[in-house]
Amino acid sequence: MFTKRTKKTSEKYLQHLKTHKDTSSQNQFSVNGDTVLKDFTYWDIVPAAFPYDRIFSKHHLLKPKRVFASLSDATKEELEEYMHIIDMLEKSTEYESLLQNFAPARSIQSHFHVHLVVWKIH
Repeated sequence: MFTKRTKKTSEKYLQHLKTHKDTSSQNQFSVNGDTVLKDFTYWDIVPAAFPYDRIFSKHHLLKPKRVFASLSDATKEELEEYMHIIDMLEKSTEYESLLQNFAPARSIQSHFHVHLVVWKIH
């Protein structure tokens, strides 16, 4: 079976799941402490606690400060800022792709987030 994480990161993730049964919690994003790389009014960019390090050389998350499950649950202001951030990132060279998992592939079902990544293979 193909995994997006290296063996070491997968083991850390599985250990984390054993001790943190509630994957709906916002704390799933702050395993590495409260590191915020970029702070916006309604959104944060944070390091991925358990990155897909087998396929990405850089892996951060764009997550709303308010917990909601789907982008359709965002307020008008949250959605406007989200679009502004995506537009800003599109013009930068910091990331190569934005990845949004659909429900079957989400490890955190109740807190919308997108993956901001740089691929290892080009």
